[in-house]
Amino acid sequence: FNHPDETSGYTDTFKYTILLQKTDTTTTLKEKIISQLKLETDQFIMKRGSPGGTELKIGTNTLSSNGLLKNTTVYLSYGKPTVSGYYKVSIFSARVSDSEEVENELHACEKLFEIDVHTEVTGLDLKKQIIQEYEKKEGKAL
Repeated sequence: FNHPDETSGYTDTFKYTILLQKTDTTTTLKEKIISQLKLETDQFIMKRGSPGGTELKIGTNTLSSNGLLKNTTVYLSYGKPTVSGYYKVSIFSARVSDSEEVENELHACEKLFEIDVHTEVTGLDLKKQIIQEYEKKEGKAL
């Protein structure tokens, strides 16, 4: 795993290691990381493999049930972990290139914000939540 202070995206160096059993839980994993790096429990997020990986939520799930096998990389970043029963959703803005040479070429992609979404939210409610967060962040109505 990496240290959240030493992150720069997908090219991070994963220089920290810990030994665990496949039957250990994500709680055990986080406790060992906290012990080694001297971080607070709710200060960082754990993801499988990379910044875009699946967030590893604290609980009774075993490492193997979370897809963490031998020599798996865990990516750490500062932030508030998502609570059980919710997913963290990243909202991006993408602009299409004006170039006529390559139709629909993606030109730029910018992360606007993240929201926590309940696992049982409907599509309509998710849309409303995204609009509310966008309007709050941008200070203007859609």
